[in-house]
Amino acid sequence: MLCSFLAVFLKNFFNFFQSPLDILPKYFLFNALNTVISFIQYNPDGASKLLITLSEYLRNNLRYAGKWIMICKELENIDAYLFIEKARFGDKINVVKDIDDDLLNMYIPALLIQPIVENAVKHGILPKDNCGTVVIKIKDNNDFIRFSVEDDGEGIEYEMLKKIVKEDYGTSMGIGLHNVYERIQSIHRGAFFKIESKKGHGTKVVFDFPKYYEENKEEISSDVEVFNSR
Repeated sequence: MLCSFLAVFLKNFFNFFQSPLDILPKYFLFNALNTVISFIQYNPDGASKLLITLSEYLRNNLRYAGKWIMICKELENIDAYLFIEKARFGDKINVVKDIDDDLLNMYIPALLIQPIVENAVKHGILPKDNCGTVVIKIKDNNDFIRFSVEDDGEGIEYEMLKKIVKEDYGTSMGIGLHNVYERIQSIHRGAFFKIESKKGHGTKVVFDFPKYYEENKEEISSDVEVFNSR
């Protein structure tokens, strides 16, 4: 059975690497594969589940890129990412969700929340000596949906925080957050976007996005607020 899962995975793997889209860091894929290999030796069933999850994750990143999807689909892909990372790091990564169920069928651009969650894990939780928590909130805010991703990780230096939303800022953390900001900016003028962070105490990214009951590709622009909690 593991061989059949591996065949499906390899198909998505090759499709991913043939894609011109830079939608997933290659280091994540290789780290995930190393985890699968380690599981094969002592937990074949776990290895099979990891391969299925990783395959779906790759396929969805390719399928959804450049499209609008329902929030529930974005959350499914985030869950897949977190499942893979928790397989690697165990209880070091904890996740709490507070989500209004009636918002799950609203539409957003794909990969709008996911890069923020990945940043929270990679740059916030993993550098810590002990475990950490990522809190994902999606709440009704009148005509908007308020998204919040908060971690109790390493935090961001104030000088770096001021640069993150600037164009061409070159760290992987800065690129991820800047890209999300730019995408929101291109869709909704005046959108609320705020980053709160204190070195050693974690980071919180909060933004509003209008409610779309179906796919909408209208392009307009927006401002950003950067706030340092010191």
